[in-house]
Amino acid sequence: MVETKSLWLDRLSGKEPGWTATKLAGLTNRSFLLRRGSDSAVLRLPGPGTQRYIDRRAELHNHAIAAALGIAPDIILPDPDCLVTRYLEDARGLASERFGDVAVIDAVGRLLARLHRSGRTFHGRMELFPKVDQYLALAGAEAPIGLRRLRELAEPARAALEACPVAWVPSHIDPAPANFLLSGQGLFLIDWEYSAMCEPAWDLAGLAIEARLGPVQRRRLLAAYDTAGDKKLAARVELFRALLHLVAASWAAAQVVAAEDADGYRTLVGDYTNRAEPLIVSADFPALIAAIR
Repeated sequence: MVETKSLWLDRLSGKEPGWTATKLAGLTNRSFLLRRGSDSAVLRLPGPGTQRYIDRRAELHNHAIAAALGIAPDIILPDPDCLVTRYLEDARGLASERFGDVAVIDAVGRLLARLHRSGRTFHGRMELFPKVDQYLALAGAEAPIGLRRLRELAEPARAALEACPVAWVPSHIDPAPANFLLSGQGLFLIDWEYSAMCEPAWDLAGLAIEARLGPVQRRRLLAAYDTAGDKKLAARVELFRALLHLVAASWAAAQVVAAEDADGYRTLVGDYTNRAEPLIVSADFPALIAAIR
């Protein structure tokens, strides 16, 4: 691992590397802040087991498009196995608490709208129920019975979504607050590994879940996104809020198989399953399904 990383640093820096590498926080990847004098960059190495469900070449293609749109850091070394990007010196990830500021919600809503309405085509397609089923298959025995039961109870939503398709757009797929970097240069999105073509509701609902936005904040997000009173989109966002907890729980179960911190992922499985259950078994769930028709 160390020798291989050194070779990548040599490729980046020429004959006299002189780089220092500081490990950065992350779940599925291994990322490092590289510094050499006044130069800095971020090195991202794929996490163990991620090749089972992440297309790194698609990620590279999609990240390059996002960078050209000005919403992702520029790529320095375009290698799917060793992605090096520009480091934003003054940038900080958004904490969930920042979404109490309507200006932050507005900025995030506008950024997602800019991505979704860019007219660009990402590589890959993200389909909710096939992805859940893929994760559950990868998880095997690590997927609890309660999680598999919720997948069965959610089946009517799959049928409704397939019966009422919408136009797909380039999507980030993992818009957690920490993946938004706010700097003096503006607002950026990082970690494009799951990015793909998808329907707009995924990103909007995913952000609402991870930032724990309440009903008023969600309405503000949709206003900033400029839905022009699209009630169908608002209904799909609410339905996706329930279903993406199911995706997250299944994803975490799949991580357990190859992760170094298996217990940490088991905790995530329980957390997301517990958050998914009241939404999917709720009497409101059939109403949400009916609202998208």
